Amino acid sequence: MPHPLDAGPHHVTLNGAALVYHVHGAGPVLVALAGGPGFSWHYLRMPEVEAHATLVYLELVGTGASARLAPAEYGRARDVADVEALRVHLGLDRIGLLGHSAGGFVAQQYAVTHPDRVSHLVLYDTSPTNGPELGTSMQTELAARMHHAWAKSAAAALDALFSRPVTDEEAAALGRDIMPLYVYDHDASPELTQQILARAQLSAARLQAPRVPFDFRPQLAELRTPALVIVGARDFICAPRLAELIAGSLPGARLVVLPRSGHFGHVEEPHAFAAAIASFLSKTAR
Repeated sequence: MPHPLDAGPHHVTLNGAALVYHVHGAGPVLVALAGGPGFSWHYLRMPEVEAHATLVYLELVGTGASARLAPAEYGRARDVADVEALRVHLGLDRIGLLGHSAGGFVAQQYAVTHPDRVSHLVLYDTSPTNGPELGTSMQTELAARMHHAWAKSAAAALDALFSRPVTDEEAAALGRDIMPLYVYDHDASPELTQQILARAQLSAARLQAPRVPFDFRPQLAELRTPALVIVGARDFICAPRLAELIAGSLPGARLVVLPRSGHFGHVEEPHAFAAAIASFLSKTAR
């Protein structure tokens, strides 16, 4: 029988739903949680990090090859329960978590719900709240980009994606207009934007699940988990000011700003991104 941490894809049933996860790399275990919500794991694959850690890429319910549920069944509470069920399946007392963007929301909620089950916490291009500070930050970053030729169509597509129901196909089409917002410099490297788009597969149903307000800062202040906060200097959706809010709440957290990255530092600056995680893991080994 295969071991739960053998390399490759694994098909399991957790909390009554068929889920898929993928294991790559060697070293401390980090369960990687993709953003969106609704992106599959493909865009988050980070081979450079796999040289320093065992990455367990979980396809959250409703994404990738994992089961689809009724829209009302999606949400962070379900995702946190699935991550906990995965930890048990892996046979680990504690797991490291790497959460990107909305995956960082899940990682934070898991950490404050199960603080004794988390060995390391990597919060990557994310926010400690989905309240007014997030909205204000996004508007500020959008205004700073409106001089670009593609900005008006990107802003319109972004509004459409978040304001009305769309199909997966419509979401993919809107994503092509939106993506220039999310990279460091689309005009200088349009091929990088296309590379990220080619790896991005979005489940629109997950994106449009009911929004539940949160602000994890008071609970983060109670954690004693080794934590690394990584952000791109020109991240549109989760700007450095939001990363600073996380780092300021987590006791002893390390903050790393990638100077030439937007929202995808593991693609835009893969070596610097991996080096930050490798340094963090080596200095917090226990």
